[in-house]
Amino acid sequence: MMKNKEEFWKPLENESIEGVLVEVNENAGKYDNTLYKIRSDDKTYCVWESVELKELFDNVEVDDRIYLKYVGITKSGEYYKKIYELEIL
Repeated sequence: MMKNKEEFWKPLENESIEGVLVEVNENAGKYDNTLYKIRSDDKTYCVWESVELKELFDNVEVDDRIYLKYVGITKSGEYYKKIYELEIL
């Protein structure tokens, strides 16, 4: 459920979030996906897990301060893949 000052992160190329991972909701939404909530200075971003993000978040725990950047899209064979960078600060 969305609360005040929460928004879904829909990044453009090279956009980033820096904040604290405050919540991980597994089996969320219509398709039982994982939803990460990252609190920055002024709002909380809700980020749906994807194949590309799953591995990056494996070593992140609630209360970790992180930097998450959407780099862009690359072609991998016949498919397009979103590229992210994640750093625990």
